[in-house]
Amino acid sequence: MLAHAERYEFVQKRPKSLEPLINGGLIVQADIISVKGKFSSYEKTAMQALFDFDFYHILATDAHKPEDIDTIVHGLGEIEKWIGKDKLAELLDENPRRILVGKPI
Repeated sequence: MLAHAERYEFVQKRPKSLEPLINGGLIVQADIISVKGKFSSYEKTAMQALFDFDFYHILATDAHKPEDIDTIVHGLGEIEKWIGKDKLAELLDENPRRILVGKPI
């Protein structure tokens, strides 16, 4: 599993570079907080590209403080606009459940 892929410089520069890894079984997790570009100005752009390519399997958060809650709520709303309610449910609930019970995504 590759956590918060949108933060990696190589992904920011070439999001499609993940495609062969995903085809080989890599699971990619997005960090909800990245929608705000908290760590760099490029992560939100990379995140949107990865959603456009349908490269994400799981949506989670790397939040460490209660202050991050507002960012998470805002981020979920913005991500839902990008990918829709059904895909959001798949990334937040369905796919993590599959992993926990040993089923493929």
